[in-house]
Amino acid sequence: MSAFTTLEEQSQVAEVAQLVQQAASPSGPINPKFLRPLFPGVGTCKATHLVELAQAMTMPIPPEPRADLPLEGENSDIPAGYTYFGQFINHDITVPTSSIQGVKVAAADNRTSILDLDSVYGRGPDVDGYLYHADGPDRGIKLVVAGPISGNDVRIPHLPRGDRKPEGSPALIGDSRNDENIIVAQIHGSFLAFHNEMVDALRKRPVEGDLFKQAQEQVRWHFQWLVLWDYLPLVCGGAGDVRALVDGLETGAIKKPSFKHYTQEEAFVPLEFWAAVFRFGHAMARASYFLNDSATRPAPHPQPCHRRIPLLDFTSYADRPETDLRGRHQVPDEWGIMWPYFFPFDWQLRPWSKPMCEGVPMHPFDGPQRSMLIKPAITAALSNLPDRGPHGTSSPSLAERDLSLGDRLGMPSGQQVADAMGFDPIADIKLSEGVDAAGLPDALWNDTPLFYYILKEAELERGGRSLGRVGRGIVVETLVGLLWHDKTSFLRMKPDWTPWAGAVAGQPYTMAHFLSFAYGSGDWKMKYPPRGPWREDVPAMPPDVQQMAAQQLG
Repeated sequence: MSAFTTLEEQSQVAEVAQLVQQAASPSGPINPKFLRPLFPGVGTCKATHLVELAQAMTMPIPPEPRADLPLEGENSDIPAGYTYFGQFINHDITVPTSSIQGVKVAAADNRTSILDLDSVYGRGPDVDGYLYHADGPDRGIKLVVAGPISGNDVRIPHLPRGDRKPEGSPALIGDSRNDENIIVAQIHGSFLAFHNEMVDALRKRPVEGDLFKQAQEQVRWHFQWLVLWDYLPLVCGGAGDVRALVDGLETGAIKKPSFKHYTQEEAFVPLEFWAAVFRFGHAMARASYFLNDSATRPAPHPQPCHRRIPLLDFTSYADRPETDLRGRHQVPDEWGIMWPYFFPFDWQLRPWSKPMCEGVPMHPFDGPQRSMLIKPAITAALSNLPDRGPHGTSSPSLAERDLSLGDRLGMPSGQQVADAMGFDPIADIKLSEGVDAAGLPDALWNDTPLFYYILKEAELERGGRSLGRVGRGIVVETLVGLLWHDKTSFLRMKPDWTPWAGAVAGQPYTMAHFLSFAYGSGDWKMKYPPRGPWREDVPAMPPDVQQMAAQQLG
């Protein structure tokens, strides 16, 4: 969901902490553009022993499992790809301090906090022209992609990079954080491909006016639909919370959502969301992933066979970019993602093309890899991060960074937020259940960091398969609120709009449908249709979805 806490993000903490102090009372000044408290004045968590709590939350990396057996702690309800789609969403609505072509950019002047894909489009072709074709019929219309990643039948575009050696130069994209790991980088590349495919589709239809703006609008609306009706129902355990806010969507008679807490009259990202709640995706990360039918790790690794690639690996071979899934370099040719490993597709199993490691069967599993359960258990693969904070003060442990960030920003406790939302706080004996509490004070369970609280709440209320009451309440109201307060979103401009690019009549629209369109023709063509079972509580595409698309575009 949220980005891994990096040096770039750490540099924002002092400034944001000052804003939090200024906003300590409801009448205090607020950050007018991005971050502000959702629950000002409810108090501050005073918890101590955060290092020990982070250690208790760190889950050891299991030995390499058989591919056909589930890993302990897997979440069968959420495919692994949604961990990184959530990260992509986070990067689109939060503010980095980034460097574009070596120039430091003041992010607040160049980014928005709405779901408008400025992480993909930047400020448009007139300002950020390096993101777009520079000449020919696609000048200022199509986004720049590099040649396809080869290997297997995978044809995902490389991200464009600078003049230095592509394997070591930063990606030239709208948000540099989308290059921080190989999975989110290939999701970003898929959005580039989807936009360019959309341009080609619109050229075949009787559309007048600015082709780029019309393609951009359609891509944004498809993305917004995915957030609303694919991502949120998965992480919230159903679409009930979304439906409660967007009643009347299918008829086009939608009225202003009845927000209980997101009551400001403009879009903003709540500090509680940014600094704690939306970091629940860190618990969903696996220690390693299959990428495709043949991905391997190169020599000098033993057993150069097909196996999962580690998320992070700090062995003696860690100086090589092909040792783990860290980004900031060109993806090795054999590491192009086959999306059925991450999202549900109708996938015909077949023998892998590389010899298998000992104990690993010839065929993997029927369906995508799964995310991990949402609970206070973060893989130890994220306990030794390479980036360090200012003056070396930042812990290499992601769990500790998350807890420390909330502490430094003066976040309220989980109990204070639950009380402000009208919920009975979880009993202290339940919060400490299943945790190695050695060295942890009893007071911690009565004044609990919000980040830990929402993870434990998910485990206690939903078995870790989705968010609990506090977590989903904040996530749903924030993301629906960002859509509602964006006057260019489909919710405001055309609430009865239906996604059509890759849509199949009678099926909900999912990331699998989105990717089918992005890689629907030419060199990019993907061979797998989306697969159910389909959720019954989200809108299904109408029988005449393609005819409706023609009418809408005409």
